[in-house]
Amino acid sequence: SENLIVPLVKDAIQGLPVLQKSLPPALADMLNDRRLPDYRSQLEIGAKTFVQEDRRGRMRTEIEVTNKGQEVVTLLALRLVIFDPHNDILAESNEWAATPIAADEDWRGPILPGSTRYFAVSHYGPSPESALDELKTEIEVTDFRVWNEKREATPAPSTDNATPPTTSPSNHDPS
Repeated sequence: SENLIVPLVKDAIQGLPVLQKSLPPALADMLNDRRLPDYRSQLEIGAKTFVQEDRRGRMRTEIEVTNKGQEVVTLLALRLVIFDPHNDILAESNEWAATPIAADEDWRGPILPGSTRYFAVSHYGPSPESALDELKTEIEVTDFRVWNEKREATPAPSTDNATPPTTSPSNHDPS
């Protein structure tokens, strides 16, 4: 079975550029990004967690991500961990702060240069009523990608059979 899988994977990988060129631009752009770890310093990420008013163990985390650089962030995956005052973990989750395209649910779309992304997530867990203001939220960036601006130019449609535009002589006498 290994002898069959390796050639299939190799063929699939070699076919990706052809596939990417045949996709509509919105889908092709999803495949046109790269990891750029040094750009992480251009992102400002903050979060605050609080217990919601019903106090049934539901907590809400508000997250703010600011892109202070010049790159388009196409993927930003975050791991959130909420601690009580004794550093016991109350809740954790993985969240998409940026995705290649915007769609329903958690696909929030890319973060453009100079933009700030705000979103909130809810967590269920044992929230201590005695420490409502002392919850601590830690954020870890688990994946991060930026858009490749430099792409191969799409060839212009062929004009071999096109008729060149004609000009009509002007009937206006400039003198």
